[in-house]
Amino acid sequence: MAYHPVNLGFRFLLEVLALSALAFWGWAWGGWIKWPLAVGIVLGAMAIWGIFRTPEDRASGPGVIPTPGPLRLAIELGFFGLAVLALFTAYANDRADQLAVVLAVAVVIHYALSWDRVRWLVGR
Repeated sequence: MAYHPVNLGFRFLLEVLALSALAFWGWAWGGWIKWPLAVGIVLGAMAIWGIFRTPEDRASGPGVIPTPGPLRLAIELGFFGLAVLALFTAYANDRADQLAVVLAVAVVIHYALSWDRVRWLVGR
């Protein structure tokens, strides 16, 4: 199920939402450097996401630095966890908190549906 096109599309939307949450956090806390902070946080997260990949993982593709499966899983969960935390700590309004809960639940659903990939990553 992890490599089903619908699940991969769902994963892509989660990634975009998480990057948006990180940019929003940088904007909310940036003060006079809000633009550079928002862009820098997103670029840093994208770099880590793209550089550290597990070889032969069909969901993430080739990367620059081969990474063991458990570490890749930790990077993914840390990325989504940081996005949820960013929405909670932006202190923007109740909608940001509600979006954080929705993102957290969606990530849990995605990884529950992708149990075969999670098991594969842990075994690598």
